[in-house]
Amino acid sequence: HAWWSNRISVKTVLPLLEDARINQVPFESIRECLCGPCATEKRHQNADALQALLDQLRPIYEDCKKDARQALRETRKQSLKELKNHPMAKVFQMMRGRRQWVNAIPEDVDVDALEISSEAVRFLFLPRAERAERELQGVLDAAALEHVETKPLRAVLMCLEVLPKKATLKDLEVDLQKPIAEELLPLISAKGTVAPDAAARLHCVLRRREAATSQEAN
Repeated sequence: HAWWSNRISVKTVLPLLEDARINQVPFESIRECLCGPCATEKRHQNADALQALLDQLRPIYEDCKKDARQALRETRKQSLKELKNHPMAKVFQMMRGRRQWVNAIPEDVDVDALEISSEAVRFLFLPRAERAERELQGVLDAAALEHVETKPLRAVLMCLEVLPKKATLKDLEVDLQKPIAEELLPLISAKGTVAPDAAARLHCVLRRREAATSQEAN
């Protein structure tokens, strides 16, 4: 549903990471299945965005599995009660509580061979992935607005910061007293209204520009 609604996000990618069978399939085969022979340019853009996010998030997903396994290894002799304030307490509950390993992980259990449940990985993965997704979105936004001058971007941001919730693009144009630059529309538009995260995303673009300018000056 997210794919057909043009919403590429962590939740769109997660099933691709969790299904070991899909992990063995080259992305071009996935693209062919999703796009088909008559795909529009937008579909192919969605596939590009999906591939970029998948490439960025797969190492994070694998790191989460490694971190969960390492934590289980290091705490195997401790009880769940002792670990209740541990940052991975929920992971221990998922992995050990359901196996009734309340006091310790049995000595005959090889933690390195233990399958880490997708539920446990997801608990660690989602916060990290959402941070990475925001970072990637910032890079994509900056690239999309590369040829738009800073001054008009600041003017749009000032208007966005005072617009009421659910304001329309027409409301924004009235405040700006000019049409919105075409390059900005994908970033700020949500079905004719101003996207809730438009100001935050534009602020991120401008912050990146300031950091790049400062770096060049140094």
